[in-house]
Amino acid sequence: MERKRKNIFVLGLNEGNRKQLANIPQSDEEYIFHSLLTPGELVEAETYDFARLLHKARKQLQEFGGPIDGIITFWDFPATELRAVLCEEINLPSPQVHTLINCAHKYCSRMEQQKVIPENIPLFQAVNPFEENPLSKINLDYPFFLKPVKSYSGFLSFFIGGREDFKKAIEKIRSNISRYALPYNSFLQSTGVNANGVDANWCIAEELIGGKMCTIEGYVYRGEVSTFGLIDSHRYPGKTSFSRYQYPSTMPVSVRRRIDEVTKKVMRQLRYNSGAFNIEYFYNQRLDKIWLLEVNPRISQSHSDLFYKVDGAPNQKVIVELACGKKPIFPRGKGRYKVAAKFYIRKFQDGILTRFPDQETICKLENEIPGTILQLYIRPGQRLSELQDQDSYSYRLAAVYMGAQSQKKLLANFRRCKETLNLRVRKIEQ
Repeated sequence: MERKRKNIFVLGLNEGNRKQLANIPQSDEEYIFHSLLTPGELVEAETYDFARLLHKARKQLQEFGGPIDGIITFWDFPATELRAVLCEEINLPSPQVHTLINCAHKYCSRMEQQKVIPENIPLFQAVNPFEENPLSKINLDYPFFLKPVKSYSGFLSFFIGGREDFKKAIEKIRSNISRYALPYNSFLQSTGVNANGVDANWCIAEELIGGKMCTIEGYVYRGEVSTFGLIDSHRYPGKTSFSRYQYPSTMPVSVRRRIDEVTKKVMRQLRYNSGAFNIEYFYNQRLDKIWLLEVNPRISQSHSDLFYKVDGAPNQKVIVELACGKKPIFPRGKGRYKVAAKFYIRKFQDGILTRFPDQETICKLENEIPGTILQLYIRPGQRLSELQDQDSYSYRLAAVYMGAQSQKKLLANFRRCKETLNLRVRKIEQ
């Protein structure tokens, strides 16, 4: 007789994701979720010892008394890579290690994309920031973007408008790149993958691309590429930082079809299998051109609640079913709301948080506007520049998840929410 519930281990399980896993239909009847390593070890650490984390995770799995049916994660490096190594060792469904490198290593990924969709990617080149004069090796015209080949949430990503911008960016990159470069290089060495001779101490320079931004989510099961949702990514006016993610997308149907076609070409070229992914795109309406920004070999947990609100299941449903060797079945339009968004409250100058809502205010707000979930990234008295893994041009104070029956109502609810929270920051003069 088959066991009723399957044991799923979750790398970096936190309370927010535990709630989303509980939102999977029949979750409590089909699965038992076990924490594997902590968010403190996998997300919030100053740096990561990949070999130590792998040893600790192996030991925890070996000491578990029952069968292990699947391993999942929602996080970027090192969690995604740890999962692939562990699944390979105990013969569980997962993308292969070398395919993750071709997805998540920005230079390797561009080299693969160039083979099948050259018209959908910008000009690019690898840059060694530790060379004596790296600018002299760059063949791109200003402006361009410069970022590490391995980073997270826009960490050390810079707009380069001229020589002075480049000088400032290189100084920051040289001082901070080791946070991800050291452990990622350790991971690369353990795999024996050459990564085109470009390790994680390198950067990638890319021609400027732009337009309306969106992200497609999908998965590959037994070599077949499927997509299940397109999310619009809105930015602050004149800024590169995100103001909200909104689902469903308002992109024209013809554009969505083209994005879907490009996605399938890329994921087949990357030989990705048995895993979920998300790919970020720009659509330039004036040129009628689709640009691929980057491939992420995981779901986006920023989208989980949006899918749940609109479709009736979070995207965690997809990765849990894949981890168990099953073809995912994702619902459409079965949620409580017609539209949903994750809003960001940001500041663009360093400062100290001086006003913070109490728990009573937060609970009242969540009760008065059904479907509202507030996520705070900062505490009273904390300096914004002390926050980890921010993009290079802003500081995230909070995120607000909301759902509504129309975009107009959604935006109105957020304005009310932001006014009620009234987060205040005392500026620090530079």
